[in-house]
Amino acid sequence: MNKNVILYCRVSSDEQAENTSLDFQEESLRKYCARNEFDVVSVYREDYSAKHYDLKRPEMRRMYEFCKKNKAMVDKILFLRWDRYSRNVGFAFEYQRKFSNLDIEINAIESPIDFGGTEWPMLLSVYCGAAHTEDNKISKRTKDGIRSTLKAGRYPQKAPIGYLNNRISPSETHLIKDPEYAPIVEEVFREMAKGLDSVEVLRIKYSPLLLRRKGIHNDGRGIIKDTTNHPISKGAFYRMLRNRLYCGEIVIPAYQDEPEQIIQGKHEPIIDKTTFNIVQDVLDGRTRCKSKLRKTDKPELFLRRYLVCPYCGYGITGAFSTGNGGRYAYYNCCHCKKVKIRAEKANDAFAKYIGKLKPNAVMKELYQRIVNDLSKQGKDVRKAEYENLSNQLAALEAKIDNADNKFLDGALNSEQYQRICDKCKRDKQQLEERLNALKNPQNAQIEPKMKYAYSLIDNLLEYIQDAPVDVRCRLIGSIFPEKIEFDGFSYRTNKLNEVAALIFQNYRDLQKEEQGANCFTSRSVPRVGLEPTQPSLAKGF
Repeated sequence: MNKNVILYCRVSSDEQAENTSLDFQEESLRKYCARNEFDVVSVYREDYSAKHYDLKRPEMRRMYEFCKKNKAMVDKILFLRWDRYSRNVGFAFEYQRKFSNLDIEINAIESPIDFGGTEWPMLLSVYCGAAHTEDNKISKRTKDGIRSTLKAGRYPQKAPIGYLNNRISPSETHLIKDPEYAPIVEEVFREMAKGLDSVEVLRIKYSPLLLRRKGIHNDGRGIIKDTTNHPISKGAFYRMLRNRLYCGEIVIPAYQDEPEQIIQGKHEPIIDKTTFNIVQDVLDGRTRCKSKLRKTDKPELFLRRYLVCPYCGYGITGAFSTGNGGRYAYYNCCHCKKVKIRAEKANDAFAKYIGKLKPNAVMKELYQRIVNDLSKQGKDVRKAEYENLSNQLAALEAKIDNADNKFLDGALNSEQYQRICDKCKRDKQQLEERLNALKNPQNAQIEPKMKYAYSLIDNLLEYIQDAPVDVRCRLIGSIFPEKIEFDGFSYRTNKLNEVAALIFQNYRDLQKEEQGANCFTSRSVPRVGLEPTQPSLAKGF
């Protein structure tokens, strides 16, 4: 009776030579089966590494599942050589036992093993152990090669977003800026350094712009082209903000007895070290992020974290209700239940309320003069400090040159020379970072920022109505330092931000109007007369 066999062929990405190709293996196995009158039940072709301890290989896993369900149909599993089956001794013994429990023999047509004898464990260890040893040698050579390349200041691995791998020789690549993505990455870092938005807010904002490039995807059954671009994931975005490559540095991981090292890379940085360090402070919590993305920040209910009920003092929340063929948003007080109003109506009332605040032209002009004077003074101070640091840097470089000359003349031994060089290099790096910070001050280009600020002040109504929800929330938080009372019809707050109270010309007039009005009071906000109060601009809505 002929035996039923399954043929297993495997290559990995670095084993595409002619004598290990999938076609060559299958042809050799079929010739062997023809000579021995075996019936081929199925053929499994794998393009995957065989060094793992488990069934990470997709075709091996499918073959094992097939054998478990159809063990009566299979007598043998054949492969060309033992390293095609496994390059890991532990895996080889474990799955030899599992297939044996199914009464299925596994064997190689080159160097077959007689599993009916007593020496098969030693032979299996030798055949698979040799491949295991070779894998370890290759792995060590690869790690050593990568490490030596990193120490030379070059990055040999796949370029991160914002860079491209530029091959300068058959065995050497160099990172160059990606003209498409590098400006976006730089903008992300600068926005993160401001501390206005959380990581997730920025990821959502820039994710459509930071698409991973089209590539090749292996689904386990063959290589297919992946024709879709994928937005950057949460983990990848966070790792990007932590990657020191972007500031021109390369991290050499700890290896054996060597500690982790950080060296200056030979590639061009996308951002300066000062900005990178500020971003790390924001991520580590040393610099507090001024805004966080909240699940409750719905465009229809953007006011709910700022409103408080005047009757009970508890915060007003919001929810959606379904009825009359639609879905409607409401603000309501869940504690005393005296406030409930459609969010659309409340939002319109608030827009008119805040839109009545008009800027004082005299105060605007005065404020701009003050900012310009401070900016000019800052430039003068930075210029003087820049000259001082440049002189220190020149003196330090002269000291390094002097040490070089003394070492060449024999006046310094190697230990003394190395100690001087190390100290000078550390001092030089600190000076260069301070000089770079002075070249790129955070308050540079004050004019565009002032124009944007005045645009906000002059068009409060439009921004509250049409701006993205995070912009609206930051705007409200900057104007109102305290909670805003809302009774379902009108708004009231104790006071505005002190700067806002100076800029808006009708703030005091409205205060008088409020004092003369028959306005409600509450336990959570002091009565009129204890503190300056903001009038109910939405009166009558």
